[in-house]
Amino acid sequence: MANKIVDAGLTFLKAYSKLATAAHALLRPLWVFKPKIHYFHHLMLDMKSNIINGNKPINCLAFSCSQAEDFIGRTSLLSRRVSAMTTETRVLQRYLIAAFVAWGNSTQL
Repeated sequence: MANKIVDAGLTFLKAYSKLATAAHALLRPLWVFKPKIHYFHHLMLDMKSNIINGNKPINCLAFSCSQAEDFIGRTSLLSRRVSAMTTETRVLQRYLIAAFVAWGNSTQL
């Protein structure tokens, strides 16, 4: 299964690169390279390296920074108002509180 994920990820990156290159050549940069695309490439290569070396690949979502973004993908105050010393724990706590406020208590505790 991990091989299929890596193959699909690398195929996507190749297609994205071809489209961005063609758009740039036409002076219509419709596919602006984003830093997350570069990081996604590193994640796919790390997974592939683990597979080749006989190790279990780590789920790339383990390195996701989605907690530091709001619900539409912008960098959020959740992560800007947290000390660098406590980032991992505090951002996740603040994210959970924001989700609770946004969606309310949908289940009985």
